[in-house]
Amino acid sequence: MKKYFLTLFLTLLFSVSLVAQERDMPPPPEEDSPHKMIKAIKIWKLMEILDLDEEQMIKFFPRLKKIEKQRRSSFKKRRKLLGELKELLGEEKSDKKILNVIKKIIEFDKKKRKEEENLRKEVMLVLSVKQQAKFLLFEERFEEEIRKIIKGLRKEKGMGPRHEKKF
Repeated sequence: MKKYFLTLFLTLLFSVSLVAQERDMPPPPEEDSPHKMIKAIKIWKLMEILDLDEEQMIKFFPRLKKIEKQRRSSFKKRRKLLGELKELLGEEKSDKKILNVIKKIIEFDKKKRKEEENLRKEVMLVLSVKQQAKFLLFEERFEEEIRKIIKGLRKEKGMGPRHEKKF
């Protein structure tokens, strides 16, 4: 069954690209395509590594999607709070206002960790102990591999490493 889903997934992926080429349709926005490609690779690799049965797949992937949605949302919210903090520092506002935003960030981080922990527990309920171990190791390695690939692509394009803007 797993091979069936993988074959179906890959067939759909390739047929969509062929249809788009045949009709001379413009490619999807560049911002979305790398994210979609990474997501597709992640799903494919997880299916391969975890060796999920059909019942597990039905339960696992919607729960994984919740985690990823929460992560994206949290990233945007935290970035917004950090932007507020940077703005306050630039305007040389009072320590009280700056401290207020710092407290918001700390509280947000606590809440985010708790939500992530709860969602991860939901995912783990679907998996055997060995699958749980494989999943945790996969998440760590996959993120690191993606960072390496992006770094390599930037190097190839002569963009150099990405640096954080300083105050």
